[in-house]
Order: sequence, then structure tokens, then C-alpha cells
Amino acid sequence: ISEEIGTKYRFMNDNEASELFQGMTYTHLRKDTLQLASKPHVILIVLESFSDSLMHMNGIIPNMQRLSNEGLYFTNFYANSFRTDRALVSIHSGLPAQPTMSVMDMPRKSTSLPSIAGVLAKNGYQTTFYYGGDINYSNMRSYFMGTGFQQIVSDADFSAKQRTGKWGVADGAVYDRMLSDIKADMSGKPFFRSIMTESSHEPFDVPDYQKIKNSPVLNAFSYADDCLGRFIDGVKALPCWKNTLIAIVPDHLGAYPDNPDNYQLWRYKTPFILLGGVIEKAATCHVIGSQIDIPATI
Repeated sequence: ISEEIGTKYRFMNDNEASELFQGMTYTHLRKDTLQLASKPHVILIVLESFSDSLMHMNGIIPNMQRLSNEGLYFTNFYANSFRTDRALVSIHSGLPAQPTMSVMDMPRKSTSLPSIAGVLAKNGYQTTFYYGGDINYSNMRSYFMGTGFQQIVSDADFSAKQRTGKWGVADGAVYDRMLSDIKADMSGKPFFRSIMTESSHEPFDVPDYQKIKNSPVLNAFSYADDCLGRFIDGVKALPCWKNTLIAIVPDHLGAYPDNPDNYQLWRYKTPFILLGGVIEKAATCHVIGSQIDIPATI
């Protein structure tokens, strides 16, 4: 690697940085900390290109709006970057994104990172990653297999008839596969299943869905939201729901709003929702957080 990463992003000495960082973190358990007594099943849903702006529009993503009232809804939550490869590493490994490089493009580095899947696998979890596209794109396979996922389901695991879009299999079919796998799981072990959606990515070629007829972009987000809602309702109907934690977070702001300004705070603001049978009471949290907080939180 030609760049010296260790010195590239140093803006102050270690003592000053550590002092500032300590003021941002919790050094003890708060009285309102949620603690789960048993090992819950964990489902992590990464939504392609969703943004906070969509949460405030009528009729576009009603399921996300509904789910935000059913679990813990974080209103001051931020993405770490503007690209999926950066976001996936931040979300699964808690690594801050870098502006001019992608750790996922460095397999020797990316496969040595800690991750949610790695920690849970060591604690008896079955771990599976779902993606409707080419899992070799941007070295995704090496990162996910190297950091603890025991199984990967991607476009090659679906029929040619199901690969209806430019990026591969539409969200609905991938959610259906994950729900089917959950129903068929008779192992008795806790599971960690993570999915990266793709139908809300350009060129927004969603199958047989025309709810927002004047905007292909918003129609694709509406389709992705509809698939999400159907999946959550499907899990709710299963016995495992009562011991399941679901985390929902976008990778980054995508095609809406148009022409985002990289230097504006709203460019990185995204929703983050925790729900499931283990969340006994719905609440709204206004504490500032970001994708790198997700692994420690889970």
C-alpha cells in the first residue's frame, strides 16, 4: 500500500484525541440501558440508498415509518460514507470509512478486522449473509467470509428467471429466501443473518411494481420498503420472533434527494431502527450515533 494510513488522518496528538473521545462515550452502564438475558437471534438489514429525507415524506416508505414506532428509533444517526463498500465495513466491523480509499479493496486488511459475525460465530451462532447481486463485486466475498460468515447466499443461488434486474435478484426474492431459511432452521442454535438490499439502486428496475408512477426513483424506494414490510411481518408470524433482534440501517444516502452536497450534515443522516420480540417497549432515541456504533450496540 503506497499510502501511509497511520499518519494520513492524524490531526492532533494521541492524548488530546483520547481526552475528547472519552467525553463522547459511555464509561458505565446507564439506568436506561437495555440488556437482553438470553442469546437472541439477530437479523441485520442494510437498505440500499435510503435516507432520513424519505422518512418525512408521505406515502413513499410507510413500512419504515411504521416500524420506527414499533422499536427503538434513532433520530440523530449518521452514515460513515457515500459508498456501499465503505458502509458495509463500518456497519459490520465498526471501522470508520476513509475518504479516498476502501478497506474492502485490501483483503489482507479487511479479512483481519473484528466483526459482528466473527464474535457471534465464536459464541455458537450460525451466520449467513444475503445479497442478490454478484458477491465477488468489490471483494465482498473475501471480506464477509474472512470476518466470520459461515454461509453466503448471492445471485448464483437463484434461478436465471429470478435475476430480473441489472444488479441481480430483486429484494422480494432475497427476503423470501431468508425467510424460508429461517423457517427451515431446525438446528436450535441462535442465528445471525445479514442482508444487503439492492432494488433501490439505479437503474431502479423493480419487478411488476408501479405505485409511484411519476418517479422511477421513488417507486424503487417504495418497492424496497414494501418488501421490507412483508419480510418483517413474516418474521413476526414465526415462533422465533419473541427472541429476535432486528437492526435496520441504510448504507448511505443514494439517489434521493438529488445532487447531495457532501459538505452538508443532512447528506449523511439516516434512520436506524432496532425492533423485534426482545424489544419490549417502543422508544425514540435522540443521542447522536453512527454506523460504527452498530457492532458494539448489538
